[in-house]
Amino acid sequence: MAAVQSEIVNINKFNFAKLPLLPNIAIIGKRALDKASLVHDLMHQLNETRHYYSAVVFDPFEAADPFFTSFVPASNIFSELDATVLEELIKTQRAKADILKRAIGINLINRETPVNFNTVVVISGALLHKNVENVKVNALLRELLSQGSEFGISVIITARHLNHISPALYEFFDWVFAFESSSDLEKQKLFDFFGGNLDATLFREVLEESTSVTRKCLGIRCTGSCLATGNAQTQLYWYTPEANVPKFVFGKKYILPTKNVPRKLALTKSEKTSAPASPLVVKLLA
Repeated sequence: MAAVQSEIVNINKFNFAKLPLLPNIAIIGKRALDKASLVHDLMHQLNETRHYYSAVVFDPFEAADPFFTSFVPASNIFSELDATVLEELIKTQRAKADILKRAIGINLINRETPVNFNTVVVISGALLHKNVENVKVNALLRELLSQGSEFGISVIITARHLNHISPALYEFFDWVFAFESSSDLEKQKLFDFFGGNLDATLFREVLEESTSVTRKCLGIRCTGSCLATGNAQTQLYWYTPEANVPKFVFGKKYILPTKNVPRKLALTKSEKTSAPASPLVVKLLA
């Protein structure tokens, strides 16, 4: 009896050209897997190649374990997910977008737009989890994720667990990056929400292979025709975050339209089934 021929699935390395101009990104992974390196890598690329002038960070751990302060102004870092700050951020960006559109006709969605206008907003999943019952904060988050590309905002959410992010927000992510997970439930949730029409066994094999080496993660493309076709080569990518990111700094100050925003700085001293018919061999291409 002839041996069963293995099905070879080639998975390419992620490159930043695959991101839209104003992407919404979720990064999921346990503590100590160095999600911070991926955040740093992503923010560097947005700053250097996508004309992002400013960044706003909501992170409760910055005071105890400084990270963002080397490239984000202290005035832009908050320890709480404050609704007033979110409102002012949206108001400011909408005003800027309106001025640019009316004055010089810039299309903010155009990839070639050479203007230092865009803002990246980084939010810790711990703060999302803390505000899960806060109706106003969640409404503003939904507005940021669903409409942010209209006024120059991209959102990066980092979380230790997928359930720290409300399922109501999943549909607005363009990319999800998943690090190693010891939980089968977490892996199943990743597939259920972001696997598209891919085969469940194939997805699990690629996830295991892509996250098997320290600090390697799986990039899942959540938008585009690849979701309908169920093509792993166009939906799944492996990536190792760049450890030595060149120095960069976002704009020195994020200008809010009013001065009555409470600055709560972190820096104050204080089974889809059907397995493939043949064995899988997942290859990560350079």
